[in-house]
Amino acid sequence: GVIDRLSNKNSASEWLRWMIDDVLADLTGQEKQYPPPRDALFDLRELGKLYGQAVFYCTPYTDLLA
Repeated sequence: GVIDRLSNKNSASEWLRWMIDDVLADLTGQEKQYPPPRDALFDLRELGKLYGQAVFYCTPYTDLLA
């Protein structure tokens, strides 16, 4: 699915940096320090949605990035 498609486009560290930067920029209203390429925006939103679902359904304090 989405994860396989993403891994073929960019490194995991790039996706994580873009996702964190995107969330922080949205929360604070500040400009993004590491804006992703335009063609990655849809996939970035999908990744954020998957991460949000994982947080919601996992037990508290689960390390989702381990």
